[in-house]
Amino acid sequence: MKTLSTDQIKQIEDFLISQYNIKYQDTRDEILDHIACEMEELMNERAEYETAFKKTFNKWHNELRPHLWIRYNNIPRFLAKQWFWKDSLSFFILISLGFSTPYLLKYTISEYNLANALASTFSLLGVLLGGFVYLSNYKNKGYRINLLKRESLSYGGICLFYYILFLSGDVTYKLLGLPLVATLIQIYYFIETLKTQRNTSRV
Repeated sequence: MKTLSTDQIKQIEDFLISQYNIKYQDTRDEILDHIACEMEELMNERAEYETAFKKTFNKWHNELRPHLWIRYNNIPRFLAKQWFWKDSLSFFILISLGFSTPYLLKYTISEYNLANALASTFSLLGVLLGGFVYLSNYKNKGYRINLLKRESLSYGGICLFYYILFLSGDVTYKLLGLPLVATLIQIYYFIETLKTQRNTSRV
């Protein structure tokens, strides 16, 4: 059974860096494992190393190219596709939950005059979560963690805007959906950073 030599694996890794700018070790190791297995499979079917190299990288070329959508810009396409569906479904659920909850509880919110306090609390929580996610992962690098830090910081800015806005006027339950959605998304980012840290520590 043919296996790749250490030099051949090093050549594949160097190619991933030079041609596709796969700069983070955890992602590179994941791709390298897939590509090495596929190349060894071809070599055991009597393909030469050079032929297996070309065939495998031709197959992977589009998946390794950076995604063009601005949210996942400069992230390999195969990663962006995984995250797109996961993030989109989560956002849909969180947006639906965030905008519907104040309407479901509108009588309680109005009766006890809770709108101002809840708006400020949600907004402040979103700011704190954004700062925590960014600062606690300041030195951590990776495609997913970089995306989460950037997005969490952006939503922290949105929550700060809501906090200042709602300090200056009366809030009704109809407006509570805005800070609640932003804060739920911040909670999602916080949970995702914990998962990413856990997965990275296993590598």
